[in-house]
Amino acid sequence: MKKHSLKNKARKTACVLTAGMMLFSVGALTACGNKTDSNNTALVDTQEAQKALSYKVTEIPIQGLENFYGQITVKNGLYYLVQNDYEIIDDMYYSSYSVRVFDETGAEKLTIPVFKQTDTETYGGINGDLYVDDSGNISCMVYESSYNETTGEYKEIYNLVTYDSAGNETKRQELGQIYTQEDMENEMYFNGYIVDAQGNLYLNLNKVIRVCDSTGNKLFDTPASESENSWMSNLILTNTGTPAVLVYDYTNDISTQTLKEIDINAKGYGKEHVLTAANGTLYSGSGDYLCYMSSETGISGIRADNTQTENVVNLLTIGIDNSNISSFVICDDGSFITVGNNYTHSGSTTTVSKILPVESSEVAQKEIITLGCFYLDWNIRSEIAEFNKTSDKYTIFATSFSETNDTSDWEAALTKFNNELLAGNVPDLILLNSGMPVNSYASKGLFADLYELMDKDAELTRDKFTPNVLSAFETNGKLYEITPAYSVQTLAAKTSLVGTEQSITLDKALGLVADMGEGATLFGYDIAAPEFLSTAISFSDFVDYENGTCNFDSPEFKAVLEYAKTLPKEIDYETMYNENPNYWVDKESACRNNKALFYSMYFSDFTSYTQTRDGNFGEDITLTGFPTSNPESTGAAMFAQTEMAISSKSEHKDGAWEFIKYVINGAVTEEPYYIWDNSTNEQKDTGRTRYNSKYYSLPVLKDQLDKIAQQALVADTYIDENGNEVEQENIYYIGGEEIKVGRPTQADIDMLKEYFANVDKVSRQDMSIDEIVNEEFGLFYDGQKTVDETVSVIQSRASIYMSEQY
Repeated sequence: MKKHSLKNKARKTACVLTAGMMLFSVGALTACGNKTDSNNTALVDTQEAQKALSYKVTEIPIQGLENFYGQITVKNGLYYLVQNDYEIIDDMYYSSYSVRVFDETGAEKLTIPVFKQTDTETYGGINGDLYVDDSGNISCMVYESSYNETTGEYKEIYNLVTYDSAGNETKRQELGQIYTQEDMENEMYFNGYIVDAQGNLYLNLNKVIRVCDSTGNKLFDTPASESENSWMSNLILTNTGTPAVLVYDYTNDISTQTLKEIDINAKGYGKEHVLTAANGTLYSGSGDYLCYMSSETGISGIRADNTQTENVVNLLTIGIDNSNISSFVICDDGSFITVGNNYTHSGSTTTVSKILPVESSEVAQKEIITLGCFYLDWNIRSEIAEFNKTSDKYTIFATSFSETNDTSDWEAALTKFNNELLAGNVPDLILLNSGMPVNSYASKGLFADLYELMDKDAELTRDKFTPNVLSAFETNGKLYEITPAYSVQTLAAKTSLVGTEQSITLDKALGLVADMGEGATLFGYDIAAPEFLSTAISFSDFVDYENGTCNFDSPEFKAVLEYAKTLPKEIDYETMYNENPNYWVDKESACRNNKALFYSMYFSDFTSYTQTRDGNFGEDITLTGFPTSNPESTGAAMFAQTEMAISSKSEHKDGAWEFIKYVINGAVTEEPYYIWDNSTNEQKDTGRTRYNSKYYSLPVLKDQLDKIAQQALVADTYIDENGNEVEQENIYYIGGEEIKVGRPTQADIDMLKEYFANVDKVSRQDMSIDEIVNEEFGLFYDGQKTVDETVSVIQSRASIYMSEQY
């Protein structure tokens, strides 16, 4: 039974960065130098950053790999890949699969057609990886599925097919006896396979691993998990060649990942390895590493002797964007092969790279800037890789705490690393987020004032930014952090109900709800009391982080507590849905049908305004913000994307600032504007430019915001069968009803830009404040304290906390 409680949610989503995660940097080139913790564990490895640069990257010019599929296989200097192509016949897509073989120059040596779809009722392809032996024989799992619309019969057939080195089929072994229709009916679905050195097959059937001998005879199934919150990931071979499967389990808000070896003699599981930092895709092991794993910065290895995670190659450092890596393999010569896919509005490209260790003397010497974070998001990874690839002066060496540390107990991890950062272990560059006590860090002198760097810069000056952004991030006139983009969260209501004033009190809002009739609610969604309280604190002015004060004993906060007491402590969505199968349909149309006053809006662009106005409300709306007694407040808040700060102790502030500039200047991209041409069934270049927000949010620079705003006025189009460019209809579905949504007008754009310009509050979530409020509120909720007693205790406890931290 699924339940929702914001207190747990907040602990999962709030990310705290500390320098404890900065495990790798160069002693002479770091902000904090060589240090060890109380357990004599090095917080800074003086050799690791330079070692990360000691690789040569060669791109292998393989052509026509836009539809590469699965894992690359490398054997005897040849590269084996699966190609999945599509063709359109009579407006229907037909797929085909083939095995393609290339040498190290990118020259194609062999193409083997494996499957070609010939009708719309039969599908198929290659499932899983390719296996190649020393003689060049290629094995792959080929499946065909069919559905008879008349009889409703569904069939799925798997064959293990082998081809010789010339591409001739030499063996086709049907697996119908070991993977049956009954398995599928029991929700045991084929999810990949591996083959061991003896030729035994190990099939991942989602719930169990089915083991068969080389002739296809079933030997046994591994025991199925008894936990509903347990599932299997990929199969691998360990460094000893032993088959193993990664099993995830999520119980009591704690996630565990266990690599379970499969013992063919015992007919079950053998050794089990608990992996404390297994957050990526696992690959088969070799040498000292039980297995390898994709990580936020590159590839990590999990040691066989102690299951500790070590960074093997930092791809970002050598200019490879690992967020797009779809395949990885380690070759016998010690080199790494990666396959990366880059997707744009105009299509995709695939790059195969060979990474070979070289002597450090062969590497160009550049100034190293250390960057630390708790979690490295996708967009900033690409920025680091491209910066490192193009800069001839600086290299960003990024590390992430979650790569090599146990985060199963999230709160304990946050506490530990928060303490590390407060202790002064800070890298040159730090990535922050709304869940961190940023103002507390700043008040303790951990961060440099970015205005000092900005004011020396002739290119990125203060006047380039939208003023509200700088104002929102300032602390006592200093700028300790900045972001390339942000979103705005606010509340909207029908203008016919609330008027045109962009501010509303809680008392007035509740009065309007009472007048709306029986069953009407404040919000167009169900909200638990802890979530409401956390939202109220984030959007209101109960906490003044800049001055280190709070005002929880105000009449306004009393009203918040009184309303929160009318809400449930937690929400059981599963039960609510079972009791009302139309639950979600009713909720999404609640505001439109006058069953709710407020709808939560999350502005990351300019087009969501008309979708909400025309779809969720069906009439004009007012952006009221969260209820507040301050008539000057918008009641809205910014949510920053990838907040960046520089250590006050860094010796490389200029280099760190160059990277921040690079990220901010690249927040909006310009690409050729491609549209679909139905007359030719292919993309067509219109000759126009499309502006895209890289962070899917509002950019902080004025000229970039203007470009995104103007792009919102441009309708999406396509070419019809007659060669005419036609505007696409903007369709929104509310309550099961199809609604046509208009595009923003220039007046809408102007109104939104003015509204955004008045939002100067950054949403912050301090878990310690939330815990104080929730603990005391629980006593009030249960009737053990009055509201006056509750706010008095909250004010006292929160004031002490603020004085200690700020």
